[in-house]
Amino acid sequence: MPPYGKFGKRLPHKGLPSLATLTHRLHQPHVSLTVAEFLPVRDALDAVGAIPPQPIRFLIEAVGVFPQGALFLACVASRDLLDEQRRVHNAVDSLAVGP
Repeated sequence: MPPYGKFGKRLPHKGLPSLATLTHRLHQPHVSLTVAEFLPVRDALDAVGAIPPQPIRFLIEAVGVFPQGALFLACVASRDLLDEQRRVHNAVDSLAVGP
């Protein structure tokens, strides 16, 4: 089980909500590499390819709280993570609508 999985399973036992237990319970641990109001899925997947092409090691820097009360983990903006974010952003920039 990934480290977040172990951590995430402990939160409810401590009385803390997480995206795994809040709302529709379909949330998965993830890193947002781009944000858009609309992004054509098939075109974006074709433009980006494998995400990531190589594994990226994450180092947790901080814990935060979403307005609904769910916790999130903030990771360090490493060179590998920034490079992947830039690659994905550049691949979908012409497809993305807003913000």
